[in-house]
Amino acid sequence: MASPQPVPFVQFSKELLDAAIRAPWPATHLQVVLTVVRLTYGDHGKRQAEISLGTLEKATGRDHHHVKRTLDSLLAEGVLVEVRAPAFGRTRVLALQKDYERWGRFAVSPAQVPDFLRHDWQGVPVDPQGEQEHGGAGAPQGGEQEHPPGGAGAPQEGEQEHPTKEETRAIRDKEHSPAHADDGFCDFWSNYPRRVGKDEAQKRWQRLSRSDRRSATAAAGHLAEYVRESGQELRFIPFPATFIGPKRRWTDWQDGRPPGYSGSNGRGNAPAQNSYQGERTDRDREFFTNTPEADEVTP
Repeated sequence: MASPQPVPFVQFSKELLDAAIRAPWPATHLQVVLTVVRLTYGDHGKRQAEISLGTLEKATGRDHHHVKRTLDSLLAEGVLVEVRAPAFGRTRVLALQKDYERWGRFAVSPAQVPDFLRHDWQGVPVDPQGEQEHGGAGAPQGGEQEHPPGGAGAPQEGEQEHPTKEETRAIRDKEHSPAHADDGFCDFWSNYPRRVGKDEAQKRWQRLSRSDRRSATAAAGHLAEYVRESGQELRFIPFPATFIGPKRRWTDWQDGRPPGYSGSNGRGNAPAQNSYQGERTDRDREFFTNTPEADEVTP
């Protein structure tokens, strides 16, 4: 019979754990993340550790190819950080990205975590109403007065009345609906030169952190300026959902026009199909060829 002991334990942030619980992981993704947590925070609170594919395979019980695809996905989404790349005779060093709002399509907003858990992050007592419901520290004990004078649940002078569960859920759903959220998407959408596939772009926008949203909006402006000056045909510009998707193409444009991109084709005002003046990389070819991705959207 298993009998886990309280010591040794994993020195891990409650806030991060709650975010990991709420993140929409596939099963193997969650196994790999927990393995990284176990080998870092579970080893005297280390923030990074040497973790090979073989170690992940043994810990999760998954086959090599499945683990490799999962690890590549977690690295691409920004959930895990590769502190040191693997090399001959040298093991890869991995760490967990602590900013869970930067976990790409697995990103979690603090508002998605239940109130009684978020209150615990801040070191304040849990909502007494929630504690009583679960029989916690705030539940009335023997000999104590269960309800205040004036009837059960009646708010007293100077006391704020708490909303019901249904009211709280309705407020939360309204706040997180794309139409209600003031999340900067309208600014990004108005900046981006090729406005197609708005619904899919909005879904992917919700997965970006606040700082990434600001950077992506600036990147859209830089790309739009380039398109205006160069006469670049819009059919060579990625869809908005692709631009802010898992490949994070906007990062090339967040600080301005990438090196090698000019504003004209050198032949007066005639539009240029591609006014890139430097040596083209695979990423450049991919950007302007605009080959549809597996998850591309329809205009």
